[in-house]
Amino acid sequence: LSVARARERRFVIDWEADPPVPAPKCGLGVFPVAIGPEMGQGSEESISSLLDYIDWGPFFQTWELRGSYPTRGFPGILKDAKVGEEATKLFNDAQAMLKDIIASGKMWLRGVVAFYPANSTADDDIICWTDESRTEVAYKYCQNRQQEDRGEDTPFMSQADFVAPAPFKDYLGAMAMACHGVDAMATAFEAEHDDYSKILAQALGDRLVEAFAEYVHQKVRKEMWGYCPEEAIMPADLFKVNYQGIRPAPSYPSAPAGIEKFTLFEMVKAGELANMRLTESASMLPASSVSALIFSHPKSEYFAVGSLPKEAVQDYADRRGITLEQGERWLTANLAYDP
Repeated sequence: LSVARARERRFVIDWEADPPVPAPKCGLGVFPVAIGPEMGQGSEESISSLLDYIDWGPFFQTWELRGSYPTRGFPGILKDAKVGEEATKLFNDAQAMLKDIIASGKMWLRGVVAFYPANSTADDDIICWTDESRTEVAYKYCQNRQQEDRGEDTPFMSQADFVAPAPFKDYLGAMAMACHGVDAMATAFEAEHDDYSKILAQALGDRLVEAFAEYVHQKVRKEMWGYCPEEAIMPADLFKVNYQGIRPAPSYPSAPAGIEKFTLFEMVKAGELANMRLTESASMLPASSVSALIFSHPKSEYFAVGSLPKEAVQDYADRRGITLEQGERWLTANLAYDP
C-alpha cells in the first residue's frame, strides 16, 4: 500500500471516549534511578531488590540450554531429563556469583527515566514538547508504519497511533539504564583464563539490567507516572507483559530504525546521568544496557512494522532529515526491495 493509504487505515483510538492517562505524578523532566553501591561506595538500594525480577529463561538460552516440553522454561528446565543436571549446575554457579556481586559491589545499576508532554502528528511522528504550553518542540521521534496489506479489516499500525494528537494532552516516557562493572569482572576472569566465569558474569549483567528495567517500569506505572497505582502483578508475571502500556526500544520490530536511539539518549541525558553512550551504529555501551520509550495507553501494543517499500523509506528519511541511502541503512532489515 502507499504511505498515504496506510495512514488512512491507521490504528484508531477514540481519544474522546478513551482519553490519554493524566500527567505523571512525579512531574515532568528527567529522573535518575540507581541500585547497588558503586564498588562498595554509597547507600543505594541493594541489587538483592532485583532478584525476583530476573527472567532466567534467556540466561539459559545464552548457554544454548533448552529443555523439552513441559520442562522447557524456568524453573522446569532444572528438572529436564536431558539438560536438567547441567542447567542446575549453571544456575547454582550463577547464584554463587550473584551473592558475591551483592556482597562486593562489583556490579551496580544506573539509569534515567524522563517524561515529556507529547502529541502525535498526521505523518507518524511523535513530538515531545518542552513544557505544558506545547508550543516549542524539544524532541521528535519519527515512527514507521506497517505497509503490507493483510486484509481490509486490518489496520496499518505505527507507534504514533498510541499517542494522542493535539489538542489532547498526552505524555511520553523514556528510559535508559545500564549494569556497570561487568567489563571489569569479565576482564579479570579473562586474565585468569577463566572463560566460563567471564561468560557467566556477562550473562548475569544482561539479566540484572533487564530486571532493573522491569523493576523501574513497574515503579513508573504504580508510582512515578502512577497510571496503575493499584497494579498487583507479581514479578514473575511481568515477563508475560500482562500490564498496561508497552516499553519498546528503537530497533524493536515496532520501531526498527535504531537511529531514533540517539534522540532517546539525548532526551534522558543517558551519558551524563547513567554513564552510557552509543556507538555510530547505535549499539549501547556498556554492553549490558537497555533503553525504551514508555507508552501508557491501555490500547498500545507490540507489533512488527514488517517490510517497507522505497516510498515509505524515503518518507521516513525526509522526516528524519537524512538521505535515502542513510534511511536504507537504518532500515536495512525491513527493505522490501534491493537498494
